[in-house]
Amino acid sequence: MLPPGLTLMFGIGAQKAGTTWLYDYLSAHPDCHLPAEKEVHYFDVMRLPSERGHLERRLARVRQLAANLPAEPGPGLAVASRRLRRALDLIEVYSGDGRHHDRYVDHLLAGLEDQRIVGDITPSYAVLDRDGFAEMAALAPDVRFIFIMRDPVDRMWSAIRTQADAPGLSEAEFRARAIGIVDRFLREGRTRRSPRSDYVRTITELEAAVPRERILYLFYEDLFRVDSIEELCRFLGIAPRPADFQRRSNPGRIFALDADRVIGLRDALMGQYEFVAERFGAALPAIWQSRMTEAGRAEAGA
Repeated sequence: MLPPGLTLMFGIGAQKAGTTWLYDYLSAHPDCHLPAEKEVHYFDVMRLPSERGHLERRLARVRQLAANLPAEPGPGLAVASRRLRRALDLIEVYSGDGRHHDRYVDHLLAGLEDQRIVGDITPSYAVLDRDGFAEMAALAPDVRFIFIMRDPVDRMWSAIRTQADAPGLSEAEFRARAIGIVDRFLREGRTRRSPRSDYVRTITELEAAVPRERILYLFYEDLFRVDSIEELCRFLGIAPRPADFQRRSNPGRIFALDADRVIGLRDALMGQYEFVAERFGAALPAIWQSRMTEAGRAEAGA
């Protein structure tokens, strides 16, 4: 459990929906304390074997840093050892028994001064079920969840471009790989089986475990506005601070997806559009409303 008087904030997604921008904004706020690594990947790794890849990559990072430690004394050794220490601190959160979360809480509190909000923004938490969310909500008397949604087609296309990109790829190779992934997703029906695209499941499971007043839903399309930041800060009980609305985090390489494939993804994801439209009504951003009609044949870009 967190010490009394602290609010624990979880940013649970969605992937490619502005969570890095949110992390940067809250990290710079004097009332908020977030880990140096944006995504802790604790509850997803501890509860879901399908998410163990995050731990494997971090273990590989530790091994690489240890193997590359300089053999001679000097400033280089100090820099390398600090990097290794940070990497070791991050994997230590997984060393508990899965029932007690002391090491995870210690990681969140490391370096805490007089801030009132302690946070963990890990989009992969969106794939958890109600038992996972209930476990998270039990860590403190005051636990709050933030879930940012993005137009389903745009979110998936952004995630696919990230998946397709790799060092050394030419622009043509990158585009071919991205289009190939879209076609495979449509051919195999994978859009319907992707938990990171399933707002219906995330919202249903979250609200089964957490009181509605402890959840803030935001839309990516409205995130970069003063009124949205004011709403966020009211929810957390902190004073609004100026935000850089022009900066985007991790945009990657951008090119437009053709209209026919947009419609293919839209049709596969229509259940998500319909659920969110019914759930949030007039708050639904214009691009979502447009995509639900024939007007939504426009290409998907950024």
